[in-house]
Amino acid sequence: MQNIRHHVPISIRRYHRYSNFISEKRSFPRGPNEICHRHRQSDLSSDRIAVWGSGFESGTKVNNMNKIASVDSGCTHLHQVSQSAVPQFVVPQFVFALLVLLLPTDLQADEAVQPALQLFSDHSELFEWKSVDQVSFTETDFCSDACSSCSSGTCNSGLVSQVCRHPLEQLSFLAAIDGSKQPQDYGVNADIGLRLRGQYAAPLLEEYGIGFQIGSAVTWTDNAVRVFELMGEDTTRFQSYTTFGLFRRANRWAIGAVMDYQYQEGFDQTSLAQYRGRVSYDLTPQTQVGLTGRFRAFDDQANFNGTPVTLRTTNQGSFFLRHFFETGVQGTIWLGIVDEHGESNAAFGAAPAHDDAFVFGADFLAPLNDSLAMYGETNLTTPADTGTVDAFLGLVWYPFGNAKTAHRAQFAPMLPVAAPTSFSVDLVP
Repeated sequence: MQNIRHHVPISIRRYHRYSNFISEKRSFPRGPNEICHRHRQSDLSSDRIAVWGSGFESGTKVNNMNKIASVDSGCTHLHQVSQSAVPQFVVPQFVFALLVLLLPTDLQADEAVQPALQLFSDHSELFEWKSVDQVSFTETDFCSDACSSCSSGTCNSGLVSQVCRHPLEQLSFLAAIDGSKQPQDYGVNADIGLRLRGQYAAPLLEEYGIGFQIGSAVTWTDNAVRVFELMGEDTTRFQSYTTFGLFRRANRWAIGAVMDYQYQEGFDQTSLAQYRGRVSYDLTPQTQVGLTGRFRAFDDQANFNGTPVTLRTTNQGSFFLRHFFETGVQGTIWLGIVDEHGESNAAFGAAPAHDDAFVFGADFLAPLNDSLAMYGETNLTTPADTGTVDAFLGLVWYPFGNAKTAHRAQFAPMLPVAAPTSFSVDLVP
């Protein structure tokens, strides 16, 4: 690979001709303009002696004419250098005798007998990112485990042509820190706590590209300010969310709809529901645009400190832009409109609702390894003093080791499980 220098103790892999090495072949550091793209093992001569040392690189040799000859395939160059630039090695013969005795203890048994062609290994492909459209959306292990045989063209192929897949590949679990401030906090409160979530999706009518998704989440939070406590109200909140729905992905289009149900225990016990829908289009294999809508299903009555109030979700719509980066990270931003939300305050009484407020937010998913990914969402409704300020950040665990590909599969969940970021609760006195 480019620009990699070997900083390891000097080792002699072939030491039966050390006298010729001293007189003719020496390792010499490349300058920045002499670095070639890869080392070809076939370019190494049979009597080549490889030396690694601090500040030295493999792939070059120095002859008696004080010329550096790069032996990498496709980029052979001769560079005239001065006599002073060539490193001079003056090593007593007893040092070589000592190395001959000690070297075999540092080598693996199979390494000591490797031929000259195995002195260098090119691992550059391990550090090269592939574009998303070249990444397999179904893990190879899934095919071997879930299918008796995978014929060519049906396994690890395109986004919609997957046949071999693990039936539980879209199972995931999330643990996150959650913070929330919404109109239901009556203008005097905010909450922070823990969120746990489980989610699953799978094909329903695979030949038509139709899948289903289901998930559940719980949130335990505590008041971040003391007003509720001073007013004699509960200082904790428990929320349970259930999301289920259908989606379809075909060609570049995707469409889905879910229903969200929330059970909440705070200053009172309430049950609310909403519908969410999304349609998206893939502009490129890595860029997606679309529309998301939230619509109130039913509301509930509650009692706050002896005063009857109504809790309900807020209707809103937004345009989103999502990009899948070459690193495997997924990022989304959105901007939209909320029809109205309350601005009443527990300390100062009722107030007219705020109409047509702006809403904006973002989410991201960043795979950390094959099993874990970092995931977060935020959703903000203006004005900030009476609107919503919701966010959570945590780790997602994929039990089947497909954290890097699960979110790009055809039957990945279309919409996330409901959370305060996607389930805004309004209060009407």
